[in-house]
Amino acid sequence: MRITNKVMVESLNRNLQRSMQRLDRYFEQLSTGRKFSRPSQDPVGAFFSMRTRSSLETNDQFLRNVNNGLDWLEMTENSMQSLGEVLHRTRELMVYGANRIHDESSLEAIAKEVDQIKESLLEISQARIGD
Repeated sequence: MRITNKVMVESLNRNLQRSMQRLDRYFEQLSTGRKFSRPSQDPVGAFFSMRTRSSLETNDQFLRNVNNGLDWLEMTENSMQSLGEVLHRTRELMVYGANRIHDESSLEAIAKEVDQIKESLLEISQARIGD
């Protein structure tokens, strides 16, 4: 079998063309930072990429849920602590006011403080997280 110059040139051109296509693909990968730009270029890689992205989004949602739960728990704990302090002060006032040694002005002062405590309880009960 005889190999002519024409066959060698065509073979060289084919090899050169393939090399240029590979080089173009590598430059595209380098410039975009992606291994492939279309799923048809690497179907298995596209599947794993989509599965990984889905897992990351699921993990991000779990993290947001945990943070929301912690915020809610912290707000509830603070509200319960404030409620305990307010109820303790109310009990002190009730015990103090139950003594019959007070005049009318001190009982009015106790009543005003109890009204303020009632407003505090209302504020505590309406505590919110975010909107």
